[in-house]
Amino acid sequence: MVRGLFCSLAIFVVLMTSATHAHAQGKRPGVVLDNGAAEAAVATLCAASNLTIFIRQRESGWGPSLIRKPDTTVGVVSDVFGAVGGIFIQTGVGYVLESGYLNAAGADDPGVEALFGTLVETESFLLSSGVTQLIKRISGRCRPRAWLDGKCTEFNAFPSGHTSAISPFAGARLVRLIQTPSEGIEFRAANYAVAETTTIGVAFMRVAAGAHNWEDVLAGGIIGHATGVLIALIHPPVDVEPGSRTGASAGALKGPKSIPTTSFSMTFEF
Repeated sequence: MVRGLFCSLAIFVVLMTSATHAHAQGKRPGVVLDNGAAEAAVATLCAASNLTIFIRQRESGWGPSLIRKPDTTVGVVSDVFGAVGGIFIQTGVGYVLESGYLNAAGADDPGVEALFGTLVETESFLLSSGVTQLIKRISGRCRPRAWLDGKCTEFNAFPSGHTSAISPFAGARLVRLIQTPSEGIEFRAANYAVAETTTIGVAFMRVAAGAHNWEDVLAGGIIGHATGVLIALIHPPVDVEPGSRTGASAGALKGPKSIPTTSFSMTFEF
């Protein structure tokens, strides 16, 4: 995952050449093509990509590069911070920090405008999950902990689903950080750091738990970062709705006036 971090830094440098910081006005992700129908289409596509989970798992002869005994304790911790557990943590932390940024930038209703960032991140991890499941089904690589006497009992090691579930948050937040004017940028820097650090930590834990080899977690990190960057880039930044508060005069974080409710259910396999 060190390579994944270097990859992220490279993306940062490339995007910095086109980033504009001339305005102090706060920025939030906009809607795809400034069109609600286009946004709905992207969201549907990202969600539908997870239908790949129904593809029959291939059982190939691709064995692990290094056999490891399972470590259930490390595995449980990786389940908390990666995969579905990590998604909930990242979504919650991301919403709070994005609200903090928008509050510092003088948004009229930071709690509501932060939901645009949550939407981008949701689409990112949904797409990453779908791509990951497709590659898992096709590759059929054996997990290090499941290789016994030349025989395998688990064929879904490549790529790592835990890593590819968290790294989309890092990719999306990296783009948002680059697009951020100076006011309140520390909130988005912290938001990106949380996602990237968690991605690297989860990668190490998945290897230590015997669930993956380094190739698996590296591939998962690349897939996640790529989908996060892609989804973030198709949501061009727009100015936030200004309120009577600006910058340091914003005071305490203002809660949302109203938050639209929605519900969804999904099944993940990592």
